[in-house]
Amino acid sequence: PSGFKLLSVKRGSLFEKLGLRRYDILKSINGQVLDIQSGMNTFSTLKNETDFSLELERGGQPKTFKYQVI
Repeated sequence: PSGFKLLSVKRGSLFEKLGLRRYDILKSINGQVLDIQSGMNTFSTLKNETDFSLELERGGQPKTFKYQVI
């Protein structure tokens, strides 16, 4: 299976500030599919990114979030 399911999103956390919710399934970041093998590597490549997008599934529907880090 691909993706990471968020089982909990803490109030005030970075995930909440990004608009993520409990039970969202993160599918890809910047077009890179998230799975158990590549997921952590993908997260580590974001350290120096200023623009990124998250594709996820929420309630069975696909959603895309775009961010700019300033």
